[in-house]
Amino acid sequence: MIRDQKGFTLIELLIVICIIGILSGIAVTSYVGVTRKAARTEGYGNLESLRLLQEQYYSENGFYASITASATDNIDYKATPQDSSDNGIEDVLPGFRPSGESQFTFRILENRRMPDTPTVPFDPTSVIAQDFTATPPDPPCFVAIATAIAGTRVDGDVFAIDCFNNRNF
Repeated sequence: MIRDQKGFTLIELLIVICIIGILSGIAVTSYVGVTRKAARTEGYGNLESLRLLQEQYYSENGFYASITASATDNIDYKATPQDSSDNGIEDVLPGFRPSGESQFTFRILENRRMPDTPTVPFDPTSVIAQDFTATPPDPPCFVAIATAIAGTRVDGDVFAIDCFNNRNF
């Protein structure tokens, strides 16, 4: 009696499942790396944009805008020019619009500059106190800092750029 065997054996099914598992593991790892790189690239681009907008603001007003961001809300940006008026960032630097899903908060330190050899990763608490001059540089300068929001893929990343285009990224 000849039996017609249709289908797959258990061994064949296990081999296929193992291959699919290995390929999906590689794909997930690659996806996480790509999304992290994309978030960092967005942070770099926003810092570059912020630096250029600051230079434009300086050329129009004779001083740089001061921008701080809430530690918990990456959309709540405030800009306060040196004349102490409290304007929203849209009034001071209208071109600076990070996406609502940005994984970074941004702030600007006035009358500071980066050291000639900035550290990677950038630590604003130690480097500012040790390497930045307390006296305003001539010409005036600023340091724009992007800090990753806790719990995001880029958690712990801190990037900085100054008016001379010195950067740690």
